[in-house]
Amino acid sequence: MDGGFANRLVAGERLAEALAAYRETDSVVLGMARGGVEVGYAVALALSLPLRALIVQKLGAPQNPELAIGAVSETGAVELDAEIVRATGADRDYVTAEVQHKVAEARRRQEAYHAGGDLDIVRGRIGIIVDDGIATGASALVAARSTRQLGAREVVLATPVASPQAASMLRHHVDRLIVLATPEPFMAVGLYYGNFDQVSDEQVMHYLHEAESGGTD
Repeated sequence: MDGGFANRLVAGERLAEALAAYRETDSVVLGMARGGVEVGYAVALALSLPLRALIVQKLGAPQNPELAIGAVSETGAVELDAEIVRATGADRDYVTAEVQHKVAEARRRQEAYHAGGDLDIVRGRIGIIVDDGIATGASALVAARSTRQLGAREVVLATPVASPQAASMLRHHVDRLIVLATPEPFMAVGLYYGNFDQVSDEQVMHYLHEAESGGTD
């Protein structure tokens, strides 16, 4: 755990230090649900910025839904891993149906999260995408594309830890990339945290509520 983070909230506080230039600007923190919302909450609170949830869903392979062939967001932005798509035999009809299903699921979850406000707030502003860690970068890339689709004038991607390969790739797709640590070799994201318990939908809604009220809890 040397150089790691005690938990997501502590990671968010450290990330906020690197994002200090955005304090009280017209920026919006977009926490990638679910874990990124917890990190994003700490960032939003420290910088006096609004917080919204951005939902990116994994696209599962045929007969093996735990194997990701790509990712899609509620805006319909899609990223596919062509090699895995071919290897799993996921044809065009399957991919189309899976994308439609996961977009619908993402939008259903966003409806549940609407206590924190909708994503229209992003238009014309700086969108600061926050995740708890980035391994391959596929979900973060979809998040960046979604943020541009939402009309953000600038896209910033910030995370406590990322693989060097993902960071190198993502740098070309955002206006600014902020990563606190890019360990080599890179292990699973959770190994860089003392506590990496799964974040529930209820916790996401709690953080969105708290951010809306200024973190009075």
